[in-house]
Amino acid sequence: MRTLLLFAVACGLTPQAASSASHADPRAFLNRVVAYEARSDTGGLRSPTFLGFLSPRLRKAVRADISHSDVGGLDYDPICQCQDTVALRIVSVVAKGLSAVATLAAGAGTDRVIVHLHLVERDGEWSIADISTKAQPSLIKELESEGVKDR
Repeated sequence: MRTLLLFAVACGLTPQAASSASHADPRAFLNRVVAYEARSDTGGLRSPTFLGFLSPRLRKAVRADISHSDVGGLDYDPICQCQDTVALRIVSVVAKGLSAVATLAAGAGTDRVIVHLHLVERDGEWSIADISTKAQPSLIKELESEGVKDR
């Protein structure tokens, strides 16, 4: 990213314009997430690929939750809000600076769920900082509060 920024400045862009131009479009990241979710052999919540999509804070909360010997708060895939592979599509992406909110539709018909992925960008890479639905306003807050209760 630093090389891209230096190249853009050398081409006459201001550092601010070059910096904002160098931020990757979150849609490319979301396309990788959706493609991963479409596979039936993903490996679940312990998958390095799945965990790699998450911000460090959310990854830590998920790892703490799944480390329990009994079933933790996550007994489902929070991205698709499902236990088995379902159709998942990107409805919209609203980016603002180093953050974005992506709205995804999971499932179909009466089983359709709207999921919001709250994304953050760091060093040119996007990650999922939180996941929310109508029924669950913040996955990370829920996981962290469950972790506090278990101590």
